[in-house]
Amino acid sequence: MDQEIAVRGFVLGILYRLDLRVIGCRLWFCIYQSGANCDGATLGEVQAKWSMAFSIAKELKDLLVKIFVSKQDALKVIQDCWQDWLADKYGLEQALKHGSCSEKIKQEEIDDIIKNDIWNRIFEEIIRRRSQGF
Repeated sequence: MDQEIAVRGFVLGILYRLDLRVIGCRLWFCIYQSGANCDGATLGEVQAKWSMAFSIAKELKDLLVKIFVSKQDALKVIQDCWQDWLADKYGLEQALKHGSCSEKIKQEEIDDIIKNDIWNRIFEEIIRRRSQGF
């Protein structure tokens, strides 16, 4: 029963996120993504795995739709999806570390993780150089 509640809640969270038209993992959006994964993970190991599976599936869907349907800049879409995945992973880690999500998800920590991630820095540098004509 708990697994069904967790999966249903996480699916509803994903459907809610799909309606958001936010580009980039900024402001409260990362908090929401981390929180959804944290909530799923607090219900147990199986729910944590489902949360991560849904997160990966959502990011793959974003990649395909934004690049091939919406014709958005592929590099920026990849960077956005990578940032989202870092926020998702952070939420799962917080749940496993603390056993609950109450005030464990902090935007500052998410921003630091994204800012210090090597792949994110590579994406930013490539985008910066490309915009300067290199």
